[in-house]
Amino acid sequence: MEFVKVADTKDIVKGEMINVEVKGENILIANVKGNYYAIEGICSHKLGMLAEGVLNGKVVICPLHQSEFDVTSGKIVNIPFNQEIEGEVRNQKKYELKIENNEIFVKI
Repeated sequence: MEFVKVADTKDIVKGEMINVEVKGENILIANVKGNYYAIEGICSHKLGMLAEGVLNGKVVICPLHQSEFDVTSGKIVNIPFNQEIEGEVRNQKKYELKIENNEIFVKI
């Protein structure tokens, strides 16, 4: 595993997020109050692109079925439907991230 540059800090203003693809992995990079976080970018439920959803504080809301995930940990915050009927939701993978000289790197 190695750290790979994915963006510059100026690319993601506070309260926003972007989607990047690195080595075949789809990753969401979020800026929460000046701190950057990286989690799996595709929702585990119906494969929604999380960067197309809403970032509310440290919670990203999936644009397809409104499942909510904490971008600081990847953990589920809320599932607004019955998983037994509509399909399972799981925690999103969290990626190690570092910043050097205003460049954002993710460990892949």
